[in-house]
Amino acid sequence: MIGTPQETTEAQLWMAFQAGDRAAFEQIYSTTIGFLTNYAMRVVSDKQLVQDAIQDIFVELWNKRENLGKVNSIRFYLMKAVRRDLIRKKIKQDKNTPMDLFRRSVTEFQPSYEMMKVKDEESSEKILKMKAMIEQLTPRQKEVLYLKYFSNLTNNEIAEILEINVQSVYNNIYRALEVLRDKMHVFVPWYLLEVCEPFGY
Repeated sequence: MIGTPQETTEAQLWMAFQAGDRAAFEQIYSTTIGFLTNYAMRVVSDKQLVQDAIQDIFVELWNKRENLGKVNSIRFYLMKAVRRDLIRKKIKQDKNTPMDLFRRSVTEFQPSYEMMKVKDEESSEKILKMKAMIEQLTPRQKEVLYLKYFSNLTNNEIAEILEINVQSVYNNIYRALEVLRDKMHVFVPWYLLEVCEPFGY
């Protein structure tokens, strides 16, 4: 079964990388390093830890390339790998924090500027109000919204990255949107509201 053009392109790039094509590896790095760093810094606001995690992921990627499986979405694969490594490093750094607790509460997740914008033409007052409302969400809710709307991941992919079930993803989206809708009324962006429709919320 042939995937979408994007999936085919990414799959071909991944296969070239696995075959030892250095240019393919460099392309994967150059096209992903920006959003990986952006996402990782929102999960754990420790620049050195983030840099170490990303460096380790790419070193391991190259060294183990021949043994890696098929990948259609490189972004999803790397986000999942980086988040897992960050958690491992964070727990090693703070040995008093049980892994299951850290995974449930991760994290220091901070919303991006894009999450605070309603529309380009919206006033700074509305943007600030959106920021204030987003800050009232739990770290998990903020991260789910970030992955859903600004990383364009599916609910199944989000569940895998966060190591939760898909229903928990739905629940976090719903609760986050309820908070925003109750507090902001008409200011809630349409693209945050539309996800509720298929599930009858």
